[in-house]
Amino acid sequence: MDNLAKAFTEALRTLLDDRGFKLPLYAGSVASNGCPMWLRYTRNKAGTGFNGELLCDHAPGGVMQPPINVLFVDSTGNAARLVISVDERSDLRVLS
Repeated sequence: MDNLAKAFTEALRTLLDDRGFKLPLYAGSVASNGCPMWLRYTRNKAGTGFNGELLCDHAPGGVMQPPINVLFVDSTGNAARLVISVDERSDLRVLS
C-alpha cells in the first residue's frame, strides 16, 4: 500500500523535524482486520533519509485493512498516534 508508506514517511518527518522526536524510532501498527506490524526507523548512512527495519508482521492475505492505528515511540519515550482512515486520510497526534 503506497499510501501507507507515504503516511508513515510524512509522520516520521513531522515527528523528527517539528516535534523533537529522536531516532531510533519504533512504530507498531494494528489494522482493523487484526494485522500487526512493528518497525524500527534509523537514519540512513548518507544522513538524508530513513531506514525502516521490519521487526515483525502478520498479514494473512497480504493486506492491512484500514483504519490502521499506529503508535510511534522514540528513544526518549515520546509517543504519538497515527490513524490512517478508510479514505486513506491520516491524523497524527502527539501523546506526550
